[in-house]
Amino acid sequence: MKNNYTVFFICLFIVSIAGGFALKNVFEYSVLIGISLGVIFLLCAAFFVGKFQKNQIHNNHIVVGVFNLSNYSFEI
Repeated sequence: MKNNYTVFFICLFIVSIAGGFALKNVFEYSVLIGISLGVIFLLCAAFFVGKFQKNQIHNNHIVVGVFNLSNYSFEI
């Protein structure tokens, strides 16, 4: 089974930003920490998107948006 962790890291991005703002009255740097974690999770999501697309291209499954172009033969 192929795992794509992109959605997981995007959810962590949202939760870290929201958590940072939710805890801003609890301690001083919570917003900064939340945004910093959010950026890290967003970079992880971007990494896994690139990795997933690279695997799709090497397996001759080229996905553009919601269209799967693996049934058509053409050269890029």
